[in-house]
Amino acid sequence: MPIRTRASARGGNAAVIVAIGSVVLLAFAALTLDLGYARLVQQQLENASEAAARAGSLRLDGTVSGLTAAQETAVAVAAENDAGGARVALAEEDVVLGVWDDATGTFTPSADPTLVDTIEVHARIDALALFLAPAVFARGTIPVASTTRVLARTAGAGAVGCFIPLALPDCVVEREGVEGMMDLTLVLNPPGVDNVGWGRPNGTPNASWIKSQIGDCEASGEAAVGDPVGLQNGVVTSGLAELADEIESSATSWDPAKWGTLPTRMSGSAVSASKYGRTYEGPIMVVDGGSEYCTGSGGSFTHDLPLKGFLWAAIFDVKTSGAAEGKTLELRIDTSGYHDVGTAAGGPDYGVIRRLSPRMVRSR
Repeated sequence: MPIRTRASARGGNAAVIVAIGSVVLLAFAALTLDLGYARLVQQQLENASEAAARAGSLRLDGTVSGLTAAQETAVAVAAENDAGGARVALAEEDVVLGVWDDATGTFTPSADPTLVDTIEVHARIDALALFLAPAVFARGTIPVASTTRVLARTAGAGAVGCFIPLALPDCVVEREGVEGMMDLTLVLNPPGVDNVGWGRPNGTPNASWIKSQIGDCEASGEAAVGDPVGLQNGVVTSGLAELADEIESSATSWDPAKWGTLPTRMSGSAVSASKYGRTYEGPIMVVDGGSEYCTGSGGSFTHDLPLKGFLWAAIFDVKTSGAAEGKTLELRIDTSGYHDVGTAAGGPDYGVIRRLSPRMVRSR
């Protein structure tokens, strides 16, 4: 009898041990399976948030519309990705725009389009349904999230494939200040404090070439920083007339949100009253000429000067009649926008830029 009692006790203990072991094994299985699944979904959210942030950063262009486009693009790209068996849906507050400070490693939300350079995307599932955890831990869901912050990077254009054949001395830019340059009335002849000239990289800007380049801004190929720019500031009435024709046939109209109020049409303008308000836009060259081009009678436009960078110009009025000094063109300069037409980086940031690959950043 005592032997049978001990055997029975041992059998009961074994059953208890097996039951406890089964529970422990089940718990480990639940933990392994559900945590593995949660990590997989988190990776899916990371992929979605990174793709959304990168795509959104490419839409930042220094304008209010660029901010909106960045947010809308991020939401749309995120929705192209799946996480946890469903499309990733971002709420408005999941896309935050702001400014990144590399020195301090901090991100500051901002709505100023001229400052915003970073987009932060939060992709999350507040209650991811689990498999075994409800039975073992009495918990059926777990929050899963991923945050990606991407810095949009740009650099001043070092080369462009399309340009208007005009060259402006850098002293004009320095005198006005990059952010202060807006309205310019340029007199091609005679030299003066607002001097400007026709410019041709690696060549001489004659009338035939000027007309050709205005008609097709890619006719001469690429212009690059460091190229010798041949200058001349003769009126070249045929060139001015070609500019007037390009304005009248342009599909681009004056944008008050970008350029402000349209100035009054010049008396004797070569642009017809019915077509006034159209613009001929593109990069013009800035040459490294020194201060003499902004003092006295101006510097010489009879030789080559090195190409320094590019400004974005909207030419809106031209006068081709009258005395030489009255044959002018009027344009407005935009140095605060992001005109992404550069084929290479390497020039000053005058608003004509080359967009670089976005960079992911993290808070310290």
